Amino acid sequence: MIAAAPREPVISEADPVSLVQAARLEVRAPGTKTMRQAQVLDDRFGADYVCRAARQVVAAWAMAVDGDDTALAAVAESRAAYWLMHPDRERWPVSPGPRVTQIQVWGLEPDGEPPRSRVHFEFVGRRQFADPTQVGNPDGDPTFAGLLNLTLRDSGPWRLESGHLETLDQCLHYVFTSSRETTEQYQRRTGSSATPAAAAGPARRYQAVAGFAEHDERLGSPSGSRGTARGAADPL
Repeated sequence: MIAAAPREPVISEADPVSLVQAARLEVRAPGTKTMRQAQVLDDRFGADYVCRAARQVVAAWAMAVDGDDTALAAVAESRAAYWLMHPDRERWPVSPGPRVTQIQVWGLEPDGEPPRSRVHFEFVGRRQFADPTQVGNPDGDPTFAGLLNLTLRDSGPWRLESGHLETLDQCLHYVFTSSRETTEQYQRRTGSSATPAAAAGPARRYQAVAGFAEHDERLGSPSGSRGTARGAADPL
């Protein structure tokens, strides 16, 4: 697996496109070997070209969610753009302000008809329900997964042929639960009888990274997320 180093600009939480540009981008094995071999035949199969196209499409989607679909219309088939903005069988679109946390190129099929690249990305956001009384997640914004199929036609650039959004729970077929820490839970965790102080001070950015690997190291994966918090974080 290779990873394009994330950029580190000064990021505004209200700027989803900047978050896309700063998000970690990886190419999963064995895609790296396929890209090195196929690049000899066509530069568009190279890792730099494919990664740049993947980030461009995700950024175009983020702009469309915020109300400007010009860039998405330029890189996507019309039906693909529609279903990406209106998830199939779901009753909700994504609210403006999605926060993309990671992008992965899952595979490359240079011999396909047409050639195809599969992209996975994750973001934190909110759902807009038709029923105003329905709350997506009262304890915090959920994580979503996007699946994109990019194709090449003739001598043109990579274009979005199809795409789909779903919650990360749906993607992994596993339900993750979360809730805000109560005073009792805080006291048990810290061993203190004090009441937790309200968050204060300027918002600070933080990044949490975790990974796993099987005992024989044949399978492993990292995962990370970025967020903001007020005041200093409690030590673990």
